[in-house]
Amino acid sequence: MDFAVSEVFPASAVNDAVLVSCFTEDNDALVLARGNKLIVYLVEDEFVGEPKSYDIYGEIEKIIPVRYSRSNQSNLLVILTDLRTCILKSDDYDPSKLVTVSTGTLEHTWDASRGPIRYAIHPTCIIIQLEQYQLDVFPITSNCTLDEPFQIRIGRKKIMNFEFIGPTSKVTRLVVMTEEFSKPPCLHLYDIDSTNRTFSEDSSFDVTLENSYLMIPYDLDTHSLVVVFSSDKATRVLYNELTPVQKTATIFTNNPIVKMIPLTPDFYVAIDQVNNLFAVRLEEVGQVRFTQVSKSPPPSEVVAITSNLVFVGSQKEDSIFLTVNHDTGNNSYAVSVFDTIRSTGQILAYRQFGNSILSIYERAIVKSQVMCEFSPLLQIECSNFSRVFSFYYEAKEISCYVLSNDDITKIIGRNMDGEIIEFDEIFDLDSPTFSFNELGNDTFLQITENKIILVKEDKEIEVHNLLNPVIHSVVCENLIAIATLNFTNKIENYVSLFEISEGKIKEKIKYNVNGSITAIALSRYFLAIAISCPYKINIYGLDNSDILNSFNTGITIDLSFFGNILYALSPSNNVYIIQPDLNTIDCLECAGNHNQLKFLQNGQMVVCGTQPAIIQNEKVYPLNLSKVIDATISDGQVVFLTQNSLQIGNIDQPHYVNKSYTSKCHIVDIISFNDFYVIARFNPKGQIVFYISDDMLGNTQVYPFGGLKKNEKYVGYYISQNNLYISTNNKIIRYCYQNDTFELYGSKPFKKQIFKIGAFRDYLLIQLCEDIQFYHVINRDDRKCTLQQSPLNISNNGRVMCSAFNDQIIAFMYSKKIISIYSFDDFNERFVPLPQPYQSSETVTALSIVGETVIITTKSGNIFSLDMVDTQPKYDIVSRCTFNVGVRVVNMTTLPDNTLMIGATDGMTLRVESLRPKSGRFYELYKILAQKMKSVGFFRKDFQRSAKFGHNLTVSMQMCDYDLVRTFLQLNEQEQKAVLEGTDISVEQAKEILRID
Repeated sequence: MDFAVSEVFPASAVNDAVLVSCFTEDNDALVLARGNKLIVYLVEDEFVGEPKSYDIYGEIEKIIPVRYSRSNQSNLLVILTDLRTCILKSDDYDPSKLVTVSTGTLEHTWDASRGPIRYAIHPTCIIIQLEQYQLDVFPITSNCTLDEPFQIRIGRKKIMNFEFIGPTSKVTRLVVMTEEFSKPPCLHLYDIDSTNRTFSEDSSFDVTLENSYLMIPYDLDTHSLVVVFSSDKATRVLYNELTPVQKTATIFTNNPIVKMIPLTPDFYVAIDQVNNLFAVRLEEVGQVRFTQVSKSPPPSEVVAITSNLVFVGSQKEDSIFLTVNHDTGNNSYAVSVFDTIRSTGQILAYRQFGNSILSIYERAIVKSQVMCEFSPLLQIECSNFSRVFSFYYEAKEISCYVLSNDDITKIIGRNMDGEIIEFDEIFDLDSPTFSFNELGNDTFLQITENKIILVKEDKEIEVHNLLNPVIHSVVCENLIAIATLNFTNKIENYVSLFEISEGKIKEKIKYNVNGSITAIALSRYFLAIAISCPYKINIYGLDNSDILNSFNTGITIDLSFFGNILYALSPSNNVYIIQPDLNTIDCLECAGNHNQLKFLQNGQMVVCGTQPAIIQNEKVYPLNLSKVIDATISDGQVVFLTQNSLQIGNIDQPHYVNKSYTSKCHIVDIISFNDFYVIARFNPKGQIVFYISDDMLGNTQVYPFGGLKKNEKYVGYYISQNNLYISTNNKIIRYCYQNDTFELYGSKPFKKQIFKIGAFRDYLLIQLCEDIQFYHVINRDDRKCTLQQSPLNISNNGRVMCSAFNDQIIAFMYSKKIISIYSFDDFNERFVPLPQPYQSSETVTALSIVGETVIITTKSGNIFSLDMVDTQPKYDIVSRCTFNVGVRVVNMTTLPDNTLMIGATDGMTLRVESLRPKSGRFYELYKILAQKMKSVGFFRKDFQRSAKFGHNLTVSMQMCDYDLVRTFLQLNEQEQKAVLEGTDISVEQAKEILRID
């Protein structure tokens, strides 16, 4: 099975932050890294402006400002988790844009397993640490880029910290704090010559300090001083003399300091290991006073934006902007939260309700829905109209809109200056208009209640009068189909087919219809007529009036052909897809009350009504408008007629639209039960309590009915008839729903710890430590929790780390790297193991099943789809295609519609679904897009999603990243042509090739 991956919700955790001085000509910038997004805030006076987000094809690990000593502006170095790099700058002409200055990789500097990237900045060079024993020195060039590095090898047990000391305008000296093999931590001094690419160490400057754990520089511009912290003292080490001078001050901190930054040369903020925030007075001499002023989120990075504005980024909790004020007279501090960047925390569960996906995180709930969003560019006030058409009057260079109701027609125009004018020439404005078409060369066709009017170059060249009033009309190229009302016999109506030829309108065929006509549609080959009494759709050829086929879809209020496919609109909830030549009919669910169908462009069709939607590739996507009466296309833009206005703008490709919700008491799970929801969430005392609610978010009509003890862990649930079985880590609890509430019916304890429960066919599946057991639930009215164990059982010699299952396959992981797969033998009612388990080269963190494919993910963020290959006389398990998330995956859940949700540590959620391209050239074109389309930094999508083993970057057979396809489809035509340059694929061919089911 082939798969496509798309991002549902971006990373919410801030994994890095930095202040870039003089990033634009006039502003500093606070830059944040959130997964594959670069967020830039321009600093304006004492505050930050609105953020600007930039997509990066890769997960960002570290961002570092780059500024040459004599430069007026700074650049930004971006390092990805796979060590690809780029240097970015603000565009000189448009500060909202980023320009890529250079690209590269740090792979060649990395020889062993590495930890987090650390760095130190000097006006002449940047030092980056990738591994325990080596520092890479990158000289800064005059255009604020980096030269090739040279290395400093440190022959000690481990590098603990390293900082430059000043005055930086005169010296390039680095102090390195190391963990030694047989003595306390030691400071070493290095002189660096970045021009000649050399360094020297003077052992006479070594300083040994007991129990030291943190070192910071003091006032780099003017001082050769570092401050080293231990559990009870701060030691100033001064390098101005021939030997280092130490001055010690006693400090009072109960926990180690993890972050400490200066707001001014002598005023700092610090955060300790348990997230206490301190204000610190630190001068060249004297006491060092830590004053606890607030609590802080666990910091990933702390940035001083101004002398009293601080940003605390966090990977685990919300990130915050703090204002810190010091009253020197009273020697007191005032700290307040200025703004907050919400973080979801890790994913707990995914649930699907209708066409919405609910992602339940530690600190938030995200409701995601695939939608098409309309972006209005112009609004024209108008009311009391039911139809809209558009045309371009080339002779007068005016874009025109034809508005009609049951009585009159009105035409308004928009000239090149954007002025709105009324257009009262040529056309019939005293009657309602049923169709209006632009035939080219300033030739127009207007169909009113009793006329067919052909207009060319400001003159009526043909008028065909109709005997009976028009009720429906449709035009296809040079053919016109008109349904009229027969006053003498309303049961016998007819549809006339006209042909336009050489400026004349000629009737071609008349179709007699028994019954009231509710809708008609016309293609090059077929005429479709929907009638009532009985409700059916008749299909006719265009050469005679014989019925070729009939379909029964109930009441039909509108019909429309797309090629040879017929779409039939019901008054509410459904759209039917009919293929007359194949005699097939399918139904799409489309909520709301409908009034008509309109084709737009790029294969999109809009369902007008109370809940407008876009149909694309035979899928329905809600539209972000409350009510639409009619729609048309004008100059490549979409025109919507609403109750009070015309709205003109663009519709983007379908994508996930997210709404986030927070709860004072964290939600653990949401269960759909009958017509309401059961919500598990923490109460203020920290216990998990179960509630009934008619709202999936548990905000209205909430009734508690049960809960868990403080030492009990919620595992999952199982539903059987009117019974809800809740699993803790050591028992199964039965609740029975009756009399509009749940009653506790009993519980069954387990001696072994329960890790997972779920439904396998008619069984309750329970995953224990070393085996998977199956039970029948007995739903007697005896107020007991009775579980009857089945002979079915899957045992394992080692601990079952995690498992996944559907109605046919069970897979589980043990020993961290081994996957066993069992298939259910229906005939013998037993599980049959595949002879050879799959051995992963990396630690497996999660697994799931989509159809017959097992999906696993590893600690480095690699995702593999495992297929069973028939190699007689046995089956082998092979990895067919791969994908890389970039960070560790913590949750994989297969939803009822067989799509897979993937949750990462940084809060990002991805969706994996089966891919069925309509064109055999899909993968050929996708490979071109993945190589040629690049993000900011010139990063390629194929490298971003390649599986990564150790520090080797591989390009293997990949799952399709459908976000890349959407990005291409949203480019303008010139940009699309640039991507396809050098291929034999046109833009129109590419759009057709990229269509998927």
